[in-house]
Amino acid sequence: MEFTDIRLRSLLHYDPEAKSFSPSSTIKYFRMPEDHEYPLDLAKNYKNYVHRNNEYPGDFDMVQYYFEHVNKLEFIRQDYDVFCCRRLLIILINIPYLNFDKRESIEAFRVKGCIFLRLQTDHINVEAERSSYTFKARQLLLSDAPGQGIDMDAPIDERAQTYGMFSARLGQFRLLYSCEVPGVANTKKLGDLTDPKELEKCSLATIRVLKKPLSWRHTFRHYSWLLQNYFCGGSQLAVASFDQNGIVSKKIEVVSADDLIESKRSDLQSGFKKMNDFLEQIKQKLDKIDNPNVSLKFTFDKNKLVFDEAFKTDFVDYANQF
Repeated sequence: MEFTDIRLRSLLHYDPEAKSFSPSSTIKYFRMPEDHEYPLDLAKNYKNYVHRNNEYPGDFDMVQYYFEHVNKLEFIRQDYDVFCCRRLLIILINIPYLNFDKRESIEAFRVKGCIFLRLQTDHINVEAERSSYTFKARQLLLSDAPGQGIDMDAPIDERAQTYGMFSARLGQFRLLYSCEVPGVANTKKLGDLTDPKELEKCSLATIRVLKKPLSWRHTFRHYSWLLQNYFCGGSQLAVASFDQNGIVSKKIEVVSADDLIESKRSDLQSGFKKMNDFLEQIKQKLDKIDNPNVSLKFTFDKNKLVFDEAFKTDFVDYANQF
């Protein structure tokens, strides 16, 4: 079983002050730091860092904005079967590498034949210096244009992020899902990214950080990071290893997506088969329910889905737009 035809459909920027989305016409570009820039300090300027404080845009906020601002006829022609977010896709694969320590609650409802999946588990927001390192690494490794310098002291607002809407195919299912998009690996500047033709040129990059002396290749992080990169059609993964003070002294490790995939190909294939099976189960449970007022709740418990009875949902206002 393969998860194929991954395509970036739209880039959306979230403004935390206005609490709204807008189309993003630009994106950041990956840069490898020069030798003289090391060591990198991931704790630098932390005093001006703004944490999310549990402020996240809702998964369906992104889907709704995307639907409202694209050509609706084109949207309908895509004939999507499932709407969700990347985090939910990773949960549905349910491989031990992900090391979940709790049961995940998911809500499912069906409107005009399309299944909507929504996580009911809250985001975990940790207001600690360590939690800021990933976003500082993004600042240090991403610039506004290929080869352009950066401002290492600029304040970081973790709430203000760029999100991508992606489509893909798994077996008979056509999916549309959202996830964060930090930047691209392109070495030439792209044009207006509200143009679908320019979007197709994006070679997406993922950036992660890890405390030394751990090796991400020998922990659950390997598979988890592979999945995060895979679902956004990423071309490369960059990993920064930091010490107890947040200092990166060793050169950034950059791994191609093809190498990552090859190392876990058999796990991916079995994981996608399992995900397809789960989606089939959800589809069967919703077979006689096509109503924005009614949802099913189920929990993700190791290798099975445990369904609860149907309940009323607040999805009706959004569903009316279809």
